Amino acid sequence: GINAEYGLLSMTSVEISHPTHKKTYRKGLVCFFIDPLHDFIGGPDSLFSRVFGQEDTSSLNAVQETLLEFATYLNDQRKSQQNSGEKLIEIDRVTTVLVDSLYKYGQFKTPGLEMLGVTDEGRGCIIPPPFFDLKLTKRKNSLLELAKGERRVLDIFFSSLKESIQKDMTQEVGIVICGVTTGSCVSAAISAFRDQGFEVIVPLDCIASRKSKTCEVLFAKWKKDSGVLLLDSFKQIRF
Repeated sequence: GINAEYGLLSMTSVEISHPTHKKTYRKGLVCFFIDPLHDFIGGPDSLFSRVFGQEDTSSLNAVQETLLEFATYLNDQRKSQQNSGEKLIEIDRVTTVLVDSLYKYGQFKTPGLEMLGVTDEGRGCIIPPPFFDLKLTKRKNSLLELAKGERRVLDIFFSSLKESIQKDMTQEVGIVICGVTTGSCVSAAISAFRDQGFEVIVPLDCIASRKSKTCEVLFAKWKKDSGVLLLDSFKQIRF
């Protein structure tokens, strides 16, 4: 069920291991997995691969394994908690959110992408849905542009985050952004949370794009932003 807590009121902490940045988030992390769907990163048979070619989409298909590894790790911690009856700190500190897309036929004008985010098969998630605490569906290339009826869900979900903003505790909540594509939905999500004053953590092994030049420009921009922490790997997040 949906609730307004999502573990964010826990006073335990999550630490980031980084050569130049040691940070403790007392209220934990919210991890967004953006568009880990078959249309985008489903391998050679994905819509992106069929339209742009396997060579041009190799980085997108390669990130599939890492995203699954990250989500599986979090889910395994949850299973261990259930089996042992013990309270594991990791799960209390982390909320996982699937952000998928539901588009209209022909919404994207690029030849071949008319069916992007349209079919049930293409919108299928490469990560088992039960791994997530919450699912949000968007109709545009923005995390905050959600399908009709789910605006209420987002408002409920962000209630505790809004409380953090009001109490000037945004630095105690870390926002982790994973998924695809770097130059579109990922960058839009990062900008949205930075505008709200949250620190954003970006594991570089968990994002991908077709265009490497786009990534290089964004990486350079984010490196200059003290509120965006770029990690080489999600494994640098210590629980």
